[in-house]
Amino acid sequence: MNLANRAQVKILRRRLKLSDEQLRSVVRESGSSISAIIKEAASLK
Repeated sequence: MNLANRAQVKILRRRLKLSDEQLRSVVRESGSSISAIIKEAASLK
């Protein structure tokens, strides 16, 4: 995932129902793979 791409970030944030800070935290922990981000975000809920 490219955090510089605002459209991609916005779409993923809405899909996962995360705030900007939550998404940044998930990306720091799991890396930039979208599948890893989705798995990590699911563990937050």
